[in-house]
Amino acid sequence: VVPKTFYVKESNPTMAPPYDTWEKAHTNLHEVLPLLMPGCEVCLGEGTIVVTNQVEIESKITITGSGIDRTVVRFVKPATGTNHRVFRLNHADAVVQQMTISGGVNAYAYSSYGGGVFIDGGSFNMSGGKLNGNAASVEDGFGGAVYNNGTASITGSTFTHSIASLYGKEAFLEQVHQQERLLEETFDIKPKSFCNTEIIYSDEIG
Repeated sequence: VVPKTFYVKESNPTMAPPYDTWEKAHTNLHEVLPLLMPGCEVCLGEGTIVVTNQVEIESKITITGSGIDRTVVRFVKPATGTNHRVFRLNHADAVVQQMTISGGVNAYAYSSYGGGVFIDGGSFNMSGGKLNGNAASVEDGFGGAVYNNGTASITGSTFTHSIASLYGKEAFLEQVHQQERLLEETFDIKPKSFCNTEIIYSDEIG
């Protein structure tokens, strides 16, 4: 019998199948994914859950963290590997919630879209989450945080530490314009300067 709920956490000396309690929780999200059936949920513990390849969800699966300030799912490039996004979603009922998604970087043609999350058809629902420090890393890449090629519903979430100026030029320009509009609406002033994330600069930006 396949458990309805699986558990994954940063470390666990008592890890044991079927990974259906916190005491038996797995420590590798990639190894849990093949065990899931449609309708299953994966609960992520506090700390940083490292992934070394994209997490692909192609069925009715929910992945729930312990809170945006408690659970971070972070892509870390293996010593002999390549860059990847963090999540690829391709199902109408895929849900990712209550976590920070960080470190995703893509580098190859169309697959470069969506450094944090690539919605590859179907729907993506994200509630109570944060996307931090992701990038679409080729010249024509788009969607450093999220690229939507399906249907996206993102609520109660924030986009922080954007580095779209390096890889997603349309997204960067839109962020600049959004900031201009916000300042004009709030303070009735039109800004003459803009401070990019971490004061990132290039001749092209200038």
